[in-house]
Amino acid sequence: MRAGVMLRSLGLLVWSLMVSSTAAFAGLRHSSILRPPSCTVLSAEAGVSRREALGSALAVGLVLPWGKTAASAAEEGVTKGGVKYKVEVPGKSAYRARVGDLVAIRFRGQYKDTVFDDILENTEPFYFRLGSGAVLKGIEDAVQEMPVGAKWELEIPGDLAFGSAGRGASPGKPRIPPGATINYILELSGIPGREEDLIDVIGD
Repeated sequence: MRAGVMLRSLGLLVWSLMVSSTAAFAGLRHSSILRPPSCTVLSAEAGVSRREALGSALAVGLVLPWGKTAASAAEEGVTKGGVKYKVEVPGKSAYRARVGDLVAIRFRGQYKDTVFDDILENTEPFYFRLGSGAVLKGIEDAVQEMPVGAKWELEIPGDLAFGSAGRGASPGKPRIPPGATINYILELSGIPGREEDLIDVIGD
């Protein structure tokens, strides 16, 4: 193992997460992708803290599962949970995110003709821990089937979006009625600590 190379790689990852977390949470303070219990009061507090993100990066040398057998997604399909998707960018990683993984995403959410969430072009992604319930169920469902670097168009049914409660209107954001189907463009930007290039370096 080349310890120097490994430490340099981890240093870059940690620095990236330190720069990313503050900007990402600031941009998502009122984001509708976040899913608190009521689905009406939105906050970035459900996401992953900077300390957690850095802890995940520093723990990379301890747990490194690698799913070499994961198949590439079809151009169009339906996830196991029932989210319809169309592949815009296929991605290139064989690894698929698992519950407990820290993941980084960018997205744009739309209800009918109105965009209500948009960090798709942001420099920094949003980090959250898969399985924490911090985001809409449909987003978590799709993320688990996407390779890193993939960008999908999603059609999320109401039971995997805002459910029977819907979501009230807020400044710049429309009311979303109970059971409404919503659309997202979702990009899986990274799975910190589990990307193929970092694993290859550590394994040298």
